[in-house]
Amino acid sequence: TSLATLLKTDTSQLESKLLLSINEIKGLEKKVSDYKQRLATSQLGDLYNQFEQVSDIAVLAVEIKDADRTMLRQIMDRLKQKHDNYAIVLASVIGDEIAVVVGVSQSSHNSFTAVDLLKHLTDQIDGKGGGRADLAQGGGHNIAKLAGALNSVVKWVDQLLVNSIKK
Repeated sequence: TSLATLLKTDTSQLESKLLLSINEIKGLEKKVSDYKQRLATSQLGDLYNQFEQVSDIAVLAVEIKDADRTMLRQIMDRLKQKHDNYAIVLASVIGDEIAVVVGVSQSSHNSFTAVDLLKHLTDQIDGKGGGRADLAQGGGHNIAKLAGALNSVVKWVDQLLVNSIKK
């Protein structure tokens, strides 16, 4: 089958028809991205209520459905504004991989950093990552272990705080 037949045009109009189709695809991709962003933003209210208090640190570790890395970072930025002292883990399954974004407030850096928390998670989901003390990103491949990894975060933070008090 020729390209002209697929695009339902004659060969003289092929280039303009192809450019029109490409522009339509880009427009649809932007609409999908905007929709996903609105959907993720609409979940913020629910996320604000899911923080758990561990000593003086607000801890949140959740999976965000249908979010790419950019959206995870944008949600992270919004969630960080809600608390002065926080440890936040956001994860999303993208295809057959897990994307993870971790944020830790500066006031927690004496006990642990975002890189430490990311390593705790990526070790469980067969992944890796890196970043700064306040923000780290990574990923993994073991989707079956994601829920358990996220559920382990509160206990991990609590244990580190207990250990840092003992020192």
